[in-house]
Amino acid sequence: LKADLLAQLGPPAAAAAAGERADALAPRPPALPQTPLEASPGLVIALLPPAPDAAASQVPADWPDGPVADALEARLRRRIPAASVRQWAPESAPDALALLAERRPRAVVSLRIERAYCGDTIKDGPFAVAELRAAAAADGSWGQETARVVVTGPDPDVDCRADAVARALELALSQARVRAALAANTRAPGPPAAEALRTLFPAIAQRADEAVAAGTRQLALGQLDRAIEHFERALEIDPAHRRARRDLDETRAALALSRALSHAGPSPAHTAGSLDPQLPAAAARAAESQLAAEQRRRNELLAALAVLDADVEAPAPETLAVLRPVALGPADAPGPRLAQSRAEGAIEARALYAPDGLVLARYYFPRGASEPVLQEEDNDRDGRPDRWVAYAGQVRREVWEDGNGNGTPDLHLVFEPDGASLLRLEVDANGDGRSEQALHYAAGRLRNQSTDTNGDGRYDRFQRFDGEGSVELREEDLNGDGEIDLRTAFREGRMVRREIVNPSVVTEVN
Repeated sequence: LKADLLAQLGPPAAAAAAGERADALAPRPPALPQTPLEASPGLVIALLPPAPDAAASQVPADWPDGPVADALEARLRRRIPAASVRQWAPESAPDALALLAERRPRAVVSLRIERAYCGDTIKDGPFAVAELRAAAAADGSWGQETARVVVTGPDPDVDCRADAVARALELALSQARVRAALAANTRAPGPPAAEALRTLFPAIAQRADEAVAAGTRQLALGQLDRAIEHFERALEIDPAHRRARRDLDETRAALALSRALSHAGPSPAHTAGSLDPQLPAAAARAAESQLAAEQRRRNELLAALAVLDADVEAPAPETLAVLRPVALGPADAPGPRLAQSRAEGAIEARALYAPDGLVLARYYFPRGASEPVLQEEDNDRDGRPDRWVAYAGQVRREVWEDGNGNGTPDLHLVFEPDGASLLRLEVDANGDGRSEQALHYAAGRLRNQSTDTNGDGRYDRFQRFDGEGSVELREEDLNGDGEIDLRTAFREGRMVRREIVNPSVVTEVN
C-alpha cells in the first residue's frame, strides 16, 4: 500500500524502496520444480479425504474432485512417476490391511489436506494457506509430519488453493520421513504394525476413539449394554485399540456382576443391563478441574482467532479475559510511549498467546482498566513490534506501521470516529520522526496533500483535489518562511491560472 501511494504521490526512489521492502518481507513464491524425484519401485501414496470435523471454509468441499485434488494428483505423478497414487478412505484397520495386502508395498505415504483456502484482508492483502499432513511407513518405522505454507500475493491466473497445496506438497517431499520412504528398498515381511496403520490412516483411530467416547458416556449413565455395543464397534474399527479392549472387558465383568446380584429380579431402580452410578467426590473434583482447564484452552484459542480477524474494533470482553500480564518494556519504545500518551497515567501490558506459546498481540491498558488503549503486533515475526493500533471507545482511531523494519513507525493513519473511514495518512519515509507527506481524506476520497519537498521538517507544497482525484489547486512556499509564494489553479488536469504572490521569490515560472 505504501509503495502504491508513493508511486502516485511521492518521489520514485521512495516508491521503489518501499516496493523492495515489501518484496523482502514477503518474497514472491518461486516456480514449482518439474524434475521427477527418484523413488524405488513399490511406493504407494494414499490420498486421504479431509478430516470430517475440519472447518468447512478451510478445506476443499469438492474432494475427491475439483482443482485441489486434481492439482495434488498431477503434481505427484509429475514428481514421483514411479509411485502408485490412489485415493483411499478405509473404514477400519482390517479394510486398510486388505488394501495393502493387494500390493505389498515397500513403503507407504499418506497425505491429507488439513487446510486449503484463500483470503484477502486489509492488513495482509490476498493470500493462500495450505497445510498437508504427511505420514510415512517404511523399513519398520513410521511417523508423521506437517507441511504448512502461506503464499502472499498469489498468482491471479491460477487457482490459489491448488497452487498453495502444490507448494505444501513440495515441502512435505523434503521432510526426512517422506524422503526415507522414497528411498526404501526393503519390502516389509508382513502387514504394518497397528501403530503404523493409525499413523497412516488417522481417520481409523478417530472413529475408534469416538466409539470409545460414546461407550464411556453410556457408562456414565449406567447403560452397560449400550456401552458394550460401542466398545465392540470400536474394536471392529481397530482390533488393536487397547482402551476399547480394556473397557469392554471391564464393562462385561461389571454387567455379569450386576446380573448375579439381582437374584430377586429387576427393580424400578435397577434394570437388566444398567446401573445407577455415583461419581465419588474426589473424581468429581478432578473432572471439574479438567473441564475448567479445557475451557480455558478453548477460550484462548477462540480469542486468538478473534484477534486475527479483528481490526476495526477492539477485542470483545471474552477475548480480553484470557490475556496474561507481561512486562511493559522500555519506556521510549513505540508501544509504551504511544500508550502512555493516550492513557494519561500509569499503564500496564497484557498479552494474548497462541496455542504454541508465541505472543500474538500485546495490549496496553490504563492501570486497572478493562479496555485497552493500544494494541501492538509483530507481523513479520522478527521479534520487534511493527504495528500499533490505538483505540478510543473500543473503536480504532489511529494506526502506526514500521514498514522499514528499523523499530520506528514510518506510516501513520488516522481514522474517522467509525474506525473504518480513513481521515489522514502521514508518511515518514526516512524514519526521522517527521512526516514528508500528509494526505487528507473526506468520505473516502483524497482531498488534500501536504508535502515537505526539501526535508526541513515543514510542509511547503499544498494541493487540493477535486471529486475525480485531479489537482484543482496547488500552493507553494518556495523560501520556507511559512507564507505562500506561488498559487496555481487547474481544471480537469490542465492549468488555468497561476498567481505569483511573492515576485521577489519566484524568479522563473514555467
